[in-house]
Amino acid sequence: MSKLLKRYPQILQGALYVLSVALLTAAIFSGALLRRKEMHPVLELDAGWQVERNGSLLPEDTLTKIATGDVGKEESFTLTRVLTEENVWPSAALFFRNLHTAAVVSLDDEVIYTSGTDRYAQGKMVGRLLCYVEMPADWEGRTLTIRLTAAENNAFYGLGPFLFGTEQDLYVHFLMERIPAFYIAIFLLVFGVLQLFWMPLLLREGGGNRKLLFSALTTLVLGIYLLGYYNLFDLFTDTPGINTMLEYISLYALPLVMSGYLSAVMEGRLARLYRAFVIFDCMFLALILLSHALNIIHITSFLLAGYAVSFLEASPFLVHSVRARGSRGSGYFDRLEWFADLVLEIGFFLYVIGSFTDAAIFTFIRLNGGQEATVRVPFLTAGSLLFSVTVSAHYFLIGIVNLRTEATSQALQSKAYSDPLTGLSNRGECDLVLESLEKQYPRFLIASLDLDHLKEVNDTYGHAEGDRMLKGFAGALKECFPEAALTGRMGGDEFIVILQGNDCDRFDELLSAMWEKLSEMNRTEDHFQYNASVGQAQNGELKGLRSGHDVYLLADQRMYEAKRKRHEKLLFRKQPEAAV
Repeated sequence: MSKLLKRYPQILQGALYVLSVALLTAAIFSGALLRRKEMHPVLELDAGWQVERNGSLLPEDTLTKIATGDVGKEESFTLTRVLTEENVWPSAALFFRNLHTAAVVSLDDEVIYTSGTDRYAQGKMVGRLLCYVEMPADWEGRTLTIRLTAAENNAFYGLGPFLFGTEQDLYVHFLMERIPAFYIAIFLLVFGVLQLFWMPLLLREGGGNRKLLFSALTTLVLGIYLLGYYNLFDLFTDTPGINTMLEYISLYALPLVMSGYLSAVMEGRLARLYRAFVIFDCMFLALILLSHALNIIHITSFLLAGYAVSFLEASPFLVHSVRARGSRGSGYFDRLEWFADLVLEIGFFLYVIGSFTDAAIFTFIRLNGGQEATVRVPFLTAGSLLFSVTVSAHYFLIGIVNLRTEATSQALQSKAYSDPLTGLSNRGECDLVLESLEKQYPRFLIASLDLDHLKEVNDTYGHAEGDRMLKGFAGALKECFPEAALTGRMGGDEFIVILQGNDCDRFDELLSAMWEKLSEMNRTEDHFQYNASVGQAQNGELKGLRSGHDVYLLADQRMYEAKRKRHEKLLFRKQPEAAV
C-alpha cells in the first residue's frame, strides 16, 4: 500500500482532502453546539467615556464615533468611565485587544492590569494581544481607567471595543465572532499537517516529492496566517507576542512556499528562476527575523515589502501561462495541463482580489469610521481557502499529466534498455549500471552466469526451443534473485546478477534456490536440461578491486574456470522425431 501511495501520491492528496473536509464538518457541528449553549449577556462598553488624547479632552464620549486617525508612536489615550453596568454576574471581567500599545488598566487609580508595558519600556515590539482583566468583587460603581500608549507608528485607528462579562462568555463571544475564519484556518492546518506527516515515508521510500511538500506548506502557511490575524493563537498560549510573530512570519513565508511549489512544477528557465526566488525569499525572511531579533526594525514594518515580493514573484508564472496557451497541443493531456494552470491562476487571482478588497475596506473604515478593532477580512479568508484548494487541485491535475509523461518515458526506456526476449536488462543498461556501481553502492557482488548447451539446443531443435530455454532460465533468475540491484542478459547465453549491501551475504542461499528451481524445471522438460556455470566476485575482496567493470571481469574469469573444471553432462533425453 505504501509503495502504491509513493508511486501515485495524488491518491494520498485526495484521501487527505476528504479526511480534512470530514474534520471540518465535525468542527462546524461542534461550533453549532457551542453556539446553542446558553450565554449570559456580554456588554460592549461603548458610551459614557471621558477620552483624553495626549492630555487633551475629546468632545465625544462614544468610542465608535471617535476617529483617531493615524496614531503615531508614543501618542497616548486615557479612557475613563464609571462602571454602572447591570445584568452582569459579580465575577465579571474586561476583555479587549491590545493593538501595539502599552496598556494600563486601573480601578479608582489602583492598577489592576498591565499589558506590553515592559516591552515598550525596553523598546521592543508590542504585538496585538488579547487582554483579559479580572475585576474585583466590588467593581460596581468604581471608576475604570484605561491608558493606551502607542508602541509603533500606525498602531491603531480606533478605540475599542471593550467587552464586559464573565470569563466563559467573553471567550465564547470572541470565538463566535471569528468562527468562519476559525473553521477555515483549522481545515487548512489539518490538511497541511496531514500531508507533512506523509513526507517522511515518501523520503524513506526514495520518493521525495517537492510538489507535495510545497503544496502542503502553502496550505499550512495560509492556515497559520488566518489564525494569527484573528488572534486565535492567543486562545491557546500565554506567551506574549507569539501570535503576532506567527502572523507576520507566515505572511512573509508565503512567497517562499509558493516559489518553491512553482520551482517544482515548472521546467527549464522558469524553474531556475523560481529556484532563485526561493533563495532570495529565504534571505529576505532571514533578514527580517535578524532585524527584529536585534531590535533594529520590527517585523511589522515589512508589510508592504512582503506584499510587493508576493505579487512580483507571481508575475512570471502568470505571464508564462498566458503565453503557453497558444503553444500547447490539442491533445487531451495538453488541455488538462492548460486547465491545471488555469485553476492555479484563478486561485491566485481570487486570493489577490480578496486581499485587495479587505485592504480597501480596512483602509476606508480606518480613515472614516475609526472602528479598527471590528474590522474582519472575510474576502481574504475565503480567498485563502480557495487558493489552497486550487493549489491542491493543480498538484493533482499536474500529477496526472506527469504520470502520463512518465509512463511514456518508461515505455521508451524499457524498449531501449530491456532485452526483448527475456525481459531482463540488456547489455546497454548493464554497462551503464556497471559504470555507476562504485559510486552508488559501498558494497556489491557480481555473479556471471553462462547457460550450458544453448548452441546445441538451437542446432538440434531450432531457435524457437533455444529462445524458450533462454526465457525459462531468465525467469528462474528473476524468481530466485528478487531483490537484485540488476538482473541482465549480457548477450547470447551470458547473464549477470548484481547484489548490494546485506544481500551479498545471501548469495549462496539464493544460488541454492536457483539450482532447486532449475532441477524442478528439468523434471518437466523433454528436449533439454537446464544447467549453468557460475562465477562471482565482490568489490574490495582484492586490493584495488573497486569498479563495477573490474569486479565483473573477475567474476567472468571465475565463471570460465568453473566451466572448464566441470564435466559436461548430456542435456538431451531423446532425439527429435525428425532426426530419428
